[in-house]
Amino acid sequence: CLHRAAQDVGVDASLDLISRNIGTNKIHLYQYLIELSRGRAENLEDLEAISLDPSTLELSMEAFRLYEQYMIDHYRQHAAEVPGTSDVFRWLKERGIKIATDTGFHRNVNQAIMDHTGWVTEGLVDTAVDVQHIPGDRGRPAPFMIFHAMRELNVQSVRRVIKVGDQPADMMEGINAGCAGVI
Repeated sequence: CLHRAAQDVGVDASLDLISRNIGTNKIHLYQYLIELSRGRAENLEDLEAISLDPSTLELSMEAFRLYEQYMIDHYRQHAAEVPGTSDVFRWLKERGIKIATDTGFHRNVNQAIMDHTGWVTEGLVDTAVDVQHIPGDRGRPAPFMIFHAMRELNVQSVRRVIKVGDQPADMMEGINAGCAGVI
């Protein structure tokens, strides 16, 4: 969906480049891809710390709106958890462990996923954080979504947090937050 929307607005970015950067704020990723196509190269690991050219915002928003619609349509029909996720969440809850999800998706996409999986309504997830919970929509690899979840769940020390994820941006987020473990 990210690649399709980029192509639809004329942003030339490879599927491989986009695939390696899933998990970041999508608007900021589009801005980065536009800048990259214009010859500006920054380290994507610093995505939320670099200054993005405001002239890229309009085109990135156009791509984002398309992407968001593609994603919502997809997740309303096809959202499925990684097999066993609910079982793991139940096991953790039985042991008094609080569970937060965080995502580089914006609110509408995150809500479509949570509605389809039922994790929040079934009490398996205590809080579902998305980039719009953070001022400036600053997502991964910045640690702020983890800190927001900690505040929501009254977790006093990041040394009591384990970050689990499936993307490089997840790992960088956990490391940047100083989590006790990053899986």
